[in-house]
Amino acid sequence: MFARRAMTLLLLAGCSSPRPVDDGRRCPTEAACTTVHPPGIADPDSPDFHAGLVVSTGYRLDTCAQCHGADFAGGLTGKSCLGCHEQGPTACTVCHGQPPATGAHQGHTRYDCSQCHVKPASYTDVGHLFNADGSSIPKAQITFGAIATTGGVKPGWDGATCTNTYCHGASTPAWAGTAVCGTCHDVPPASHAGRNTQCSLCHPSGEARHVDGKLDIGDGSGTCLACHPSPGGAHASHTQALHRLAPALGCIECHAVPASVDSPGHIDQPDAMVFPPNTSARARTDGASPSWDATTTTCAGVYCHGGGAGLAADHAPSVVRTLSWAVGAGGAVCGACHGIPPADGVHAATLQLTDCHDCHRTVDASGALLPATHLNGIVDGP
Repeated sequence: MFARRAMTLLLLAGCSSPRPVDDGRRCPTEAACTTVHPPGIADPDSPDFHAGLVVSTGYRLDTCAQCHGADFAGGLTGKSCLGCHEQGPTACTVCHGQPPATGAHQGHTRYDCSQCHVKPASYTDVGHLFNADGSSIPKAQITFGAIATTGGVKPGWDGATCTNTYCHGASTPAWAGTAVCGTCHDVPPASHAGRNTQCSLCHPSGEARHVDGKLDIGDGSGTCLACHPSPGGAHASHTQALHRLAPALGCIECHAVPASVDSPGHIDQPDAMVFPPNTSARARTDGASPSWDATTTTCAGVYCHGGGAGLAADHAPSVVRTLSWAVGAGGAVCGACHGIPPADGVHAATLQLTDCHDCHRTVDASGALLPATHLNGIVDGP
């Protein structure tokens, strides 16, 4: 199973000087020592090198410990194994690297051995080198751990290929192969329409938390802001009421808010849908028909910006019913959604802001706007 050079030196060399017999087990002379081990026992180039001895005896290092001590620090012989094996000859790295250099072990260095094997507490544990009946196990046994079985999947191993592992999705990677992006899931996945270059928008944790058995979504808060902390454009103006013309708006005012990340109409769309059915109640007030032009990035026909039957008759020159989504391009300012006063044949052209308070609770006596009652879909009376 292991080449002679694969195991670093197990220093089982004979005595270097005559020793007295004090308990019947020490070598009385150097010559007697060589009758226990051949001269090449510590020579990696010798056919008698001790690695072969350990393998041929079924890795029974307890036999070695009888003379070299339970801790292999020297024992009766005074010959320590720790000079070559700092962690002792029973450490994992004596027989194989950690991880081993074979197959795709090096590509799985971020995972503990227990993800694919039963990790023994001691090299003598049943299932490691020996079966319960004491017979040797010729190869490392594959026992998939928590990550590979995430979601209740039942992985398989045929000696060369893995199947049905959480880590590799529907692919069947060969142990001698290499996993590259796109082999475990499509780029983007079929459920993520047109987002092949936007992974970091919703999965910012990167490689350190990739394939760890957990689906990391944004900052983990479970809110829209988890993936959209700074959506750009005029979002902040609306969601934080930076315009000071109305209370802050929720996402539902322009978008469908999904019950879950994979709800229809969410990530299965290349871009966020604006004013889809069953949303935007405020924007549709008074029969308004809001629309979004993705090419010009403009909104039009929105109640909040002068849309709807009641404001259709307002022909004040200051009114702007088609607005750019770009920040700083103008938009929600007093007089842009309706004239001051509205030029609708109902409001006298001589009226001032201080006069609005006489009929509407959206303005105080000084003419200052009261955002709490403004743009709420109700024309407030006196």
